[in-house]
Amino acid sequence: MSRARIVSCLTLLAASTSCASSSGSAKAPWYLHALTFNAALAPGFEPYSAERLPSVVAALSLAAQQLDVMCIQEFWVESDFDLLVDAASESLPYALHASPRPGSGVCESSELSSLGSCAQSHCSAAGDDSVACIQSECTTEVVSLSGGCLGCLLNHLDDFAQCARTGAPVADDPAIFGGNSDVGLLSRYPISRQQILPLDAYLQRGVVLYAQIEVPNLGPVHAFCTHLSSPLGVIPYVGPHGSWQGEHARETEQLLSFIAAEAESGPLLVMGDLNMGLALNGKGAVLPDDFARLQASGLRDPYLDSGNPECSECSDNSFRSPDSVDDLIDHLLVKAFPISTANVTQSSATPVAVANNGTTRDTHLSDHFGLQLELTSR
Repeated sequence: MSRARIVSCLTLLAASTSCASSSGSAKAPWYLHALTFNAALAPGFEPYSAERLPSVVAALSLAAQQLDVMCIQEFWVESDFDLLVDAASESLPYALHASPRPGSGVCESSELSSLGSCAQSHCSAAGDDSVACIQSECTTEVVSLSGGCLGCLLNHLDDFAQCARTGAPVADDPAIFGGNSDVGLLSRYPISRQQILPLDAYLQRGVVLYAQIEVPNLGPVHAFCTHLSSPLGVIPYVGPHGSWQGEHARETEQLLSFIAAEAESGPLLVMGDLNMGLALNGKGAVLPDDFARLQASGLRDPYLDSGNPECSECSDNSFRSPDSVDDLIDHLLVKAFPISTANVTQSSATPVAVANNGTTRDTHLSDHFGLQLELTSR
């Protein structure tokens, strides 16, 4: 079965318009090709992050040759994102990325000794799976940590002693990966206006990137790129919104308010791992009420409009267990485009060879598959 789904005559105007209607002189055709991809480059959290990095960058720089805008997530290390920007610079020379906002927090001696002993006993050789190992083998110790201590330890997996409190208490503002955000936007066309919205996210620095890009023969397009929160295994939620689900609802509200403030009119594109979506074949719905709020705002998903979309998190991905449920949580949402044809394709679904400890293994680029959207004027 083809992984491409085509929606003919996609009507994205606020007013009803007939596909067959035409008036005035013919306009030059326009095209907009966009990609969203969660790369799962999270050292300590995701396996083979360093080993996969060259393959991920190579695949994305190749894809960039056919793209106008790219939204990537989980490039948690700033230098990794810089590699992508350099590799894709001939095709996508304009980039937007948030500056780091380091967090704070330290541990009491009892917290350090408790988790440290467990991690040393069970996870000293876990490598890129160290966080997964700690969550699995040291669950009791993890859930008893203060937020600031947990955030500090996740930033210093190789040396917990750096998190020891040596003076007065430090305010808890945990932020993994040194306060880096994981989201980046790259564009073929100049960015005439930009803005960055920090999200109310616990333990990680979530953002929404906004760029107004100037597309030939179409004009300004409002492009938003983001990665909304999801539960982090057994790590307890002690943020301001009651639960991981409460935080996601708040971020959805922030996203919609940001869109309304920055894009009063004109074509609109929202890209990213939104960690929400409707059921596929009766299964795999993820926070569907939050997704319904996006739909109620007028945002549409051409992949869903096709009538038979594929998953973006899939059980046949080597990162996921065979009994996992397929879901569609990565999206390319559109609003207020002129009548066009939309072609949505699942990408990065072919395993690649990755070198690890002198051996080579076949693995997918990420635990997500990418999605590519081609909008073409009619």
